[in-house]
Amino acid sequence: FDSWTLSEMYDQVKAPLRGNLFVDDKKKKKKRKQKDQAQLLEDWSDSSRVDLDPVEDGPLRIWEPPLKFGQYLIGADVAQGLTGGDYSCASVLKLSRVGLDLHFTQVAQYHGHINSIAYGEELMKLGLWYNEAPVVVERRGPGDATIQRLKMLNCWFLFRDASDPAQTTATMDALFGLDTNVKTKGILISMLQNTIKDKRPLNRSIVIHCYNTLEEFGHFGQEKTESGLSYRFRGEGGMHDDRVMAIALAVYAARIYPDIYDIDLEVKARQAKKSVQLSDDDQEFWDEFRKQERHTKNLTEDPLYE
Repeated sequence: FDSWTLSEMYDQVKAPLRGNLFVDDKKKKKKRKQKDQAQLLEDWSDSSRVDLDPVEDGPLRIWEPPLKFGQYLIGADVAQGLTGGDYSCASVLKLSRVGLDLHFTQVAQYHGHINSIAYGEELMKLGLWYNEAPVVVERRGPGDATIQRLKMLNCWFLFRDASDPAQTTATMDALFGLDTNVKTKGILISMLQNTIKDKRPLNRSIVIHCYNTLEEFGHFGQEKTESGLSYRFRGEGGMHDDRVMAIALAVYAARIYPDIYDIDLEVKARQAKKSVQLSDDDQEFWDEFRKQERHTKNLTEDPLYE
């Protein structure tokens, strides 16, 4: 990735509000009890909702809460969930249109060690909270279990990839998620490179607020395989690349499937801006955000890096 552009992006790094999402059902009056969360998701109804529980060391980082008429996309990299191993990471990107081009702004990120089944439940809550944002899950390995859990939860916004002609003779299950292999990974990374710096207009179409994500971008590279006959993309020197891949999955889905962006919804959003008032939930979010922001300024160590 272009190092000069990455250095510019550090100016847009922000300290996030951190916490956990929980499911609440007004009728059943079950709230914040972890053992009930899976059942509440399975029983999702018109009386259900997802809310934020602010926690200073929570796995969910938020730079901007969901906005009415906001359009979002979630890229989800899946790991085994073993402590000391790779992390599972889901980045939420807000979509906007500038001319004919799509622009992306990072508004939230889930990052932590979690098993594949529980991760599917967290992705379900994250997608619901961000206006039923399409969830683009990395297929293969532990990703298959995450996709299966989302299907069991009847996740109607789970992304399905129908761009591969080879899938036309496969079962419908093969369409869920996005396959990252030797053939597709190079395309994913190439699209992300162009989004960070398009060599023609010499600009970028993405805003990254996370310090750790930019660090991973800076250490992401191309290496020869053991056979020496091919190359693979990964974090150099043993660095993690889960944050990079989560964003790459989302950008790829948006570029390949432009219908993900709803023009009619954009029109409604512009009309709504004429008389914008914060809801009670949004006001509570920003009050808590400023409270944590004041707290991080008093820390002696860098609160952005972890």
